[in-house]
Amino acid sequence: MLEFSEFSNLVANVLREDLKSKKISVLELSAATYLLSKADDAQELMSILVIFEDKYPSFHEALEQARSEDREKFEHNLKLLVPKVLQKDPALAAKVVEFAQNKDIDMQDVVEEFPQVKEFLNL
Repeated sequence: MLEFSEFSNLVANVLREDLKSKKISVLELSAATYLLSKADDAQELMSILVIFEDKYPSFHEALEQARSEDREKFEHNLKLLVPKVLQKDPALAAKVVEFAQNKDIDMQDVVEEFPQVKEFLNL
């Protein structure tokens, strides 16, 4: 998951662009900003976006962008990890790559499934 500050900035940018393009009104922006101000961390921010994404399409867009960025970071970290694992344990590397094909996982899921990769995670 994105860091809180990164996630907040992403949401703010989506709202700003939607206001510029008149997809949302100033009143909707104010209400959305109020809701978002209640979040103290990335998980709370994610929860608010999920709860209100039907009411605020900007929230849905921000969630999609965040998921995309999370996946890109995961794939980048995986590209750094796999060659290290491959040198020491090719069978494990193959299992990790196969497991990573699932679009709904992150590096934490990889570590939970394959605890032995922790030693290679000085990314």
